[in-house]
Amino acid sequence: MKILKNLFFLSLILCYSYAFSQVKFSELAWMGTQHSTYDEWMELYNDSESDIDLTNWVIEAKDGTPYIVLSGIIKAHGYFLLERTDDTSVPDIDADLIYTGALENRGEKLYLKDPDGRISDYVDNWYGGNAYTRATMYRVNFSLPGNDLQAWATSTSKYSAGLGTPTNSQEQTSNNHPDWFYAYFSKHLEAKMPSYGPNEMERALINLINSAQERVYFAIYGYSTCPGVLNALKNAVDRGVDVKGVVDNYTDGYFPYPDTQTLIDFLPDGSVVADNDDRTMHNKFFVVDGKNVWTGSTNISLTGIDTEYNSNFSILIHNKDLAETYETEFFEMFNGAFHDEKTDNTPHRFVMDDGSVVECYFAPTDNARDNAIIKAINNATSTIDIRIFFFTDSHIADALLAAKDRGVQVRIILDATGAESDYSQHRRLREEGIPVKVENWGGKEHFKAMCVDRKITVMGSQNWTGSGNYSNDENTLYIENQYLASEFENDFKKAWNSIPDTYLTEDPLPESAESTGSLSDFIDNDHDGLVDEGAPEELNNVANDLGAINVYFDKGGITSVASNGNLLNQHVNLENRLINRINQAQHTLDIATYDIDLPNLVDAIIQAKARGIKVRVIADSKDYLPGESRTYDLHCLAIEKLIRGADGVVGTADDIPVFSDSPIFAVENPTKRQEHGLPATPEGFNNVTITVGTKERTGYMLCEGEKKSSDGYYSPGNQMHNKFAIIDGEWVWTGSWNFTINGLYRSEDNMEENILGGNTNNALEIHFPEMADAYKLEFEEMWGSETQTPDPDNSNFHGRKTDNTPHIFDINGTVVEVYFAPGDLALEKLQDTIANDADYNAYFSIFSWSDQTMCDELKYKYEGSYDDMTGLLTGFDIAGVFEHLYWNQWWSASVDMTGRTASKTSDNNPNIRWANPAPVYKDNEDTMLHHKYMIIDVNTESDPIVITGSLNWSANGNETNDENVLIIHNSNIANQYFQEFLGRYFQAGGNISKYIYSMTNMNLPIDLSDNLNKKNK
Repeated sequence: MKILKNLFFLSLILCYSYAFSQVKFSELAWMGTQHSTYDEWMELYNDSESDIDLTNWVIEAKDGTPYIVLSGIIKAHGYFLLERTDDTSVPDIDADLIYTGALENRGEKLYLKDPDGRISDYVDNWYGGNAYTRATMYRVNFSLPGNDLQAWATSTSKYSAGLGTPTNSQEQTSNNHPDWFYAYFSKHLEAKMPSYGPNEMERALINLINSAQERVYFAIYGYSTCPGVLNALKNAVDRGVDVKGVVDNYTDGYFPYPDTQTLIDFLPDGSVVADNDDRTMHNKFFVVDGKNVWTGSTNISLTGIDTEYNSNFSILIHNKDLAETYETEFFEMFNGAFHDEKTDNTPHRFVMDDGSVVECYFAPTDNARDNAIIKAINNATSTIDIRIFFFTDSHIADALLAAKDRGVQVRIILDATGAESDYSQHRRLREEGIPVKVENWGGKEHFKAMCVDRKITVMGSQNWTGSGNYSNDENTLYIENQYLASEFENDFKKAWNSIPDTYLTEDPLPESAESTGSLSDFIDNDHDGLVDEGAPEELNNVANDLGAINVYFDKGGITSVASNGNLLNQHVNLENRLINRINQAQHTLDIATYDIDLPNLVDAIIQAKARGIKVRVIADSKDYLPGESRTYDLHCLAIEKLIRGADGVVGTADDIPVFSDSPIFAVENPTKRQEHGLPATPEGFNNVTITVGTKERTGYMLCEGEKKSSDGYYSPGNQMHNKFAIIDGEWVWTGSWNFTINGLYRSEDNMEENILGGNTNNALEIHFPEMADAYKLEFEEMWGSETQTPDPDNSNFHGRKTDNTPHIFDINGTVVEVYFAPGDLALEKLQDTIANDADYNAYFSIFSWSDQTMCDELKYKYEGSYDDMTGLLTGFDIAGVFEHLYWNQWWSASVDMTGRTASKTSDNNPNIRWANPAPVYKDNEDTMLHHKYMIIDVNTESDPIVITGSLNWSANGNETNDENVLIIHNSNIANQYFQEFLGRYFQAGGNISKYIYSMTNMNLPIDLSDNLNKKNK
C-alpha cells in the first residue's frame, strides 16, 4: 500500500517536472561571529526541484584561499552549511562540511563550480554584512546573480553567535518525506507579470483532477483565467466523473471573479452552486474520489495558481477520513447551507499512518481561531513564523505577545494591502518588539499560515480576521509533522530574506515603486480602482525634427514585444505634452476641442495669447443647458476664461476668440463661477434671446455658432468631436483624448497628485507643415474665415462640410492618410483598408463600434465568409478590446464577433454572427476605454498600418459628427500601438502568451483571392 501511495504522489510531482538544478551562495559570515572572528561560515542553497550531489563541486577564491572541495547532498530547496576549521563556528547546528582558509574582510571573489568547472554562482564583493555587529551577508534575491548588489542584504535575525540564519541540510527534514501529503509553495519571488502558467502547483492540481475516476467536488472563491484547470474539470465530466462545485458570489448576482460564469457554463447545468450572499465563500479546496484533499490559500486565478504571482501555500493530502470530512462540508454548502446556516458536524482530529496529527476546522462553525491558531501559539516554546494576508484579530495578537514575553521568537510577514487596514495588528506588535516585515513584491502575500517550533504548521484559507472566523466559509488545518514544518521554514526564510529590512518599520504601498513590479503588472494591487497609477512617465521615442511622428499613451503597454529601439511612450501625462508644444508656439495656435476643462491647459492657451500668439478655439456646444451637467458647466467655465484672457476682462486685446457649432451660454450660478475664479455674474457678455434650432434660448452668450439663418442658429444636437491643435502651421496634435479632467485624471484629487486615473487614450503630434495646412483648411471651414474673427454665416459644420483637403502625405517615407468627417467618406476608407490591405492580422481597441461593414470585412478575413454563423478559420489573427459600456449593446460589433444573438436588429445592424467566436473582450480599464484604433499586419513583412484619431466606428461618427482619422503606414508606429494594445488586452483578460513569447510567431497571409469589392459582395 505504501508503494502504491508513493507512486501516486510521484506521478503528481514528476509528471510535469522541468526545473533545472542550480546551487547558489545564500549566506556568508565573512566577519566571523561574536565568539570569534575566526568562526567564519558559509551557506549554500539549492534553488531547484531536485536533490543535488555536491561531490567534487568546489568553492574557489580568486586569490586561492579558501579552496574547498565539496561532498554531500543538498536537498531540493534545501541548505548546506560549511563551517571553518571545526564544528563550533555555528553553535548548536551541525556543519555539513568543515573547511579551512580565511575570508578577507575587505572582500573576496568567490566562485562556486560544478564538477565540470562550470560556474554555478559568483560573488565578487561583500554587499552586506557588518563586522562590528557580526551580522551576515544574506541572499535576498536568488533570481539575480551573486555579483549584483541588489541580491544581498545585511541580516537582522538573531542566532546564538550573532545576526544571521544558518541552516544545515538536516534542519530541512529530520525524516523522509511522508507518503500522505505533498506541499506546494508558489514561486512568487521569481514571477513577473504579465505571464502565464501552469506552473508546478497548477500542474499538480490538474494531475489530481485528471486522476479522478469517480468524483471531484470543489469549493472555490471563484475562477479566473486558468484554462488548464477548467479543461481538466470538463474532461472529467466527459469521462463520466461526477463533478460538482461551490463558488462565491454577491446578493446582486455578480461574481468576485467574472470568469466564474465561464466555469459554470462549462459544466453541466446545476453542478455549480453559489452562496448568493455578500459574506464570502472563501474556501479553495478539491476532494477527489473520496480519498484526496487539495486545500490551502491558493485561488484558481491567473495571479493565484496559474502564474504564482501571489504567494500561496497549498497541500495535497491522501487520507480517506479527511476526504470524507471535506465532502460532508462540501455537501452542506452544495445543498444550500452557507455561513451561519451550517453546523459543526464533522470530526476534527485525524492520525496519519506515520503518527502525524491533522486537525481540520471549518468556519464559521468550528472556531478555528481558538482551536487551531491560538492553540498552536499558546503551545510554542521557541519559534513562531507567520505569513498572512490580513491580520486584524486582536485575540491572536494577544497570544503572540504572550508568546514573545515567555521567550518565543516570533516573526511575521504581512501583505502590503493588509497592512493598510486601520485595524491591522502589525503596528501594535511592532511597538511591543515583534519583528513584522511588510512584503514589497508586486503580488499579494496571500498565505494564511504559520509554523510553530519547526514541527506544527497551521494553514488554510482563513485570514486572521473577525469575518474569517465568524462569517466566511473557510477551512483551516492544524498539522503536526516536522517534514512539512521544515518545508514551510525553508520557504519562509527565502521570503523573509527577500524583503528589505526597511520594511521592518515602514509599510510599502502595494501599488508603488516601493513594491517591486507593482507598477507594471496591469493589476490593481491596492484595490482602489486604478491600475499601475503610480508608474513613472516613460518618454522613449520623442523627436522634434521635420517629419517627426510622436505617439503618446496615458496607460502602460507590454514592452517585451517592442521592436529594436522602439519602446512606446507610456504613462504619459498628455496634458503636459500638449502644454509643452503650446509653450513652444511662436506665431499661431488653432484648437478644435470637443471638451476642455483642464485648468493648466486653459492657462497655457491664455498665456500663449498674452505673449502675442494668434489663438483661435473651436469648441463643441453640447446638447445641455447650464446646470444640467457638471462636466458641461466645467466646459463652459473654461471657455469663458479663454474668452476673458489673461486680464479676466471681456473686450480687451488678450481675449481669445472662441466659436462653436451652436451658441454656448455662460454658467450663471455665482458660487460655481467664483469657485473657478470668475466674476459672480457674467459681466461683459450680452444677455440675449435667440433661436437655437427650433427653440428660443435666453442667457449670456459666450460665443456664437454656425448660423442656420439670418435670425437663428443650428441646434447643439450634433457633435464637433475633434480633439486637435495646429501649432505655428508646423505641428498637428490629434488623437482620441479629450482635453478634460475626466479624460486624463478622473478627478480633481487625482489631478493634484498627477495620478492618470482617467480614460484610456492615445495622442499623436506630427511635425509636417503640409499636414498642418490640411488641418487648417478643415479648421477654417468650420471657423468660416481665414482671419482671427469667425464668420457664423460662412461657417460649415457637420454634414454641411465638403471634401476640400488633401488626404495622402509622404512624411519622410511614411505614408499618412488623413480624412475628416463628415464629407471625406472616412469610414469607407477604413472599410477599404481592412478589405484590401489586411493580410495577416488586425488588433483593435475601440470605444464604440456599430459599423456593420467593417465588422463583416474582418469576419471574411477571419473565417472566409460574410454570412451569418458560417465560416472556417483562415489563419488570419484577430484580437480586440471593447469599451465595457457598449459590450452588450445590440448594435455593437462585439455581439456579432462573439457569435451572440442580438436583442434586436436593424437594417444597418442585422446581427451577422461569427461562426467562430473571436478572442475579443470588454475592457477592464480604470474608467473608460476611449481609444479608436486598429493595428493591421503589425510585425509582418506586409504594410503595417495604424488607424487612429477621434472617429468612433459608427454612422454618427461618419455622417454627422466633425471628426478626423489618420491611417499611418509605418512599422515602428504600428509596433508601438501593438505594445499598448497588449496591455489593454491582457488587462481585459485576453491571453497574450503567443505574442509575448514569440515575436516571430505571426500567421501567414490568408488566401482570399476571391475576395470581391465589399460594395459588390
